[in-house]
Amino acid sequence: MRIRNTKLTITTPIIYVILTIYAIVNVYPIIWMAINSFKSEQEFAVNQFGIPKKFVLENFMNAWEIANFGVLFKNSIFVSLAATFFTVLIGALASYFLARFEFKFSNVVYGFFAFGLLIPIHSTLVPIFILMKNLDLLNKPYTLLFPYIAFHLPITIFVLTSFMKAFPKSIEESAVIDGAGLFRRFCVN
Repeated sequence: MRIRNTKLTITTPIIYVILTIYAIVNVYPIIWMAINSFKSEQEFAVNQFGIPKKFVLENFMNAWEIANFGVLFKNSIFVSLAATFFTVLIGALASYFLARFEFKFSNVVYGFFAFGLLIPIHSTLVPIFILMKNLDLLNKPYTLLFPYIAFHLPITIFVLTSFMKAFPKSIEESAVIDGAGLFRRFCVN
């Protein structure tokens, strides 16, 4: 077993200090928000950065009742699970097809999906919003499924195709000898 030779250079402590500061800057707003969520409005107006003198759970009850948080939470769970299910299903089928079947433009199709990784999501938000508005699909929970699936398919296909190409073909050939059909071979992968 080889032991890594780790040399401490003069830049190592500087890098650790910079990374620690970066971590604090990123974690502090979350901690600040969590602490302030237990304050009343009056206490928050007086002392925004201190620990609450009296912990108040009324804010959470108001969020649940007034903001209809229960329905919003249920919609979020539905959209997340449905988008994940369809993204994995479509991505796995497309990846299997791209990894196992050789056809004339397979590299072009794979490149098309890989090109989707280069499109910044934020540059498409306004056009997608206008499209959904024109199609009268706003304020419906399933509306978010389309962009979520579309934006997550490229990375799903990219990763799963690489995985399926690395998977030994001999296992699939054994499945063919045993009489497995296309769907059964897909399940073997």
